[in-house]
Amino acid sequence: MFKITTQYGDSIEVETEHELAVAIDAIRALKQRVASMPIESKPLEQIDSAATLQLVFGKISPKTKTLRALFVLRDHPEGLAAEKLIQDLNLEKGNGQALGGIFGGISRFLRRSGLSPENVYSHETKDNTEIYRLSSIALEALEAMKQGESN
Repeated sequence: MFKITTQYGDSIEVETEHELAVAIDAIRALKQRVASMPIESKPLEQIDSAATLQLVFGKISPKTKTLRALFVLRDHPEGLAAEKLIQDLNLEKGNGQALGGIFGGISRFLRRSGLSPENVYSHETKDNTEIYRLSSIALEALEAMKQGESN
């Protein structure tokens, strides 16, 4: 008896090595299909409450730079220059590409969750300085998460 457990906790039990190989191939094929699917073109939902956003943020692994970036911005509600954010995240100095990758990942995650990234953060250039800023609802959700950690 063989048992496969996915990263989401789903289990598949098979009896033979052949069934195991078929199951693994099927999982790989499905994973490739899902990865190549376009993000749905349906309208993205407006975030109606900090609680909704808190649930979405709760799905992000706490060990990632993605969540760390959001927490750093939470501590700077007025916004933060890209260079300072790079420094605070311990990225290589001047590595805007890595920072872009982090926020690209945040955007994809939000879209796949059915939410619009524009309702979570903004990115603008002022006086040749890139500024990242969280929305008030994102600040509220991340502050609630902070309060939950300290309790």
